[in-house]
Amino acid sequence: MLGRNPHVLLLNAVGVTLAVKLLQAFLSPKNEYTKRVSDFGPADRKRIEDYIHLHLNERIVVTAFSRYLSMSRTHFTRRFHATFGMAPLQYALKVRVDKALELLATGNYRVAEAAYEVGCSTLLTSSDTKP
Repeated sequence: MLGRNPHVLLLNAVGVTLAVKLLQAFLSPKNEYTKRVSDFGPADRKRIEDYIHLHLNERIVVTAFSRYLSMSRTHFTRRFHATFGMAPLQYALKVRVDKALELLATGNYRVAEAAYEVGCSTLLTSSDTKP
């Protein structure tokens, strides 16, 4: 067998198979690790959404956000992801964009004004602010 010990080849194959299975388990969206993390209940979801809307035009910091719910940053981030399906800052950005679109749909705001209202004014270039 090409000068190799068959037992070594078998052990290598088992090792590779095990590594592939572990990667599949941890990379799957609903792996055993994420299943153990419970999501937020309705009351906490409401508090989170209220916090985001209250601080919509400010820089949201995950550490301050997690302190608001009296938990560690890591635990908060895991539970947030389990509840909303995305990271806290991604969700805050989504809420900002949705609110900006809502403001633009009224016809009472220009792009720069809507962006300013939701805290995204620093993302604009000078061409966006011209009438």
